[in-house]
Amino acid sequence: METAECRDAIEKDLVYVSTFALKDPLRPNIEQSVQKIRYGRVFDQTADSNEPYQVNIRMMTGDHLQTARAIAIQCGIINDEEANEEDVVMTGAEFREKIGAYNKVMDYNKKEYRIDFMDRKKFDELKKKVKVIARCTSEDKFVFVCGIKSKGGLVGMTGSTISDAEALRKADVGLSMGTGCDVAKDNSDLVILDNNFESIYKSIMWGRAIFDNVRKFL
Repeated sequence: METAECRDAIEKDLVYVSTFALKDPLRPNIEQSVQKIRYGRVFDQTADSNEPYQVNIRMMTGDHLQTARAIAIQCGIINDEEANEEDVVMTGAEFREKIGAYNKVMDYNKKEYRIDFMDRKKFDELKKKVKVIARCTSEDKFVFVCGIKSKGGLVGMTGSTISDAEALRKADVGLSMGTGCDVAKDNSDLVILDNNFESIYKSIMWGRAIFDNVRKFL
């Protein structure tokens, strides 16, 4: 077992060698893609900042809080002002604390799990504000998707790892990148082969066009 004496012995007479950092660059034109998904077009400087969203975008990631906040600002998911507002950016632990207790229950009619909140109002209030959740777990993603769907919301979720599988399967439309793991792709409805985030916008655009035409015909 590690003790303070053990650490003192190991960490004595160390030599500093170097420091290095890794940067995972954003995909090209990601900010424009986010704007197209959110507003249906590129959001320019002359547009009304209060223009209603067509799609409400949230980011749920396992990254550190500060990393998630910085990436969300660069992508245009939040702005500098929102980044410091209460309940807009938080960790998975804070998210679980704020929504309170819940039960994961099997719905035998639909043959899938659902989430029953002890205090539904807490989740409803939080989901209106939160846009970035860092250090989140696979269950955090699943709970968030279930919470929105249970109130009649339509959820499209993107993911590429094993931890995304359950939430991808639960979402109305699960999307995974072509470079994602096989488990994520097997649990998705659509696989984005070109790994381009803008393809999500195109899928929404054509999906709505087909839906509107079928509805008119019927």
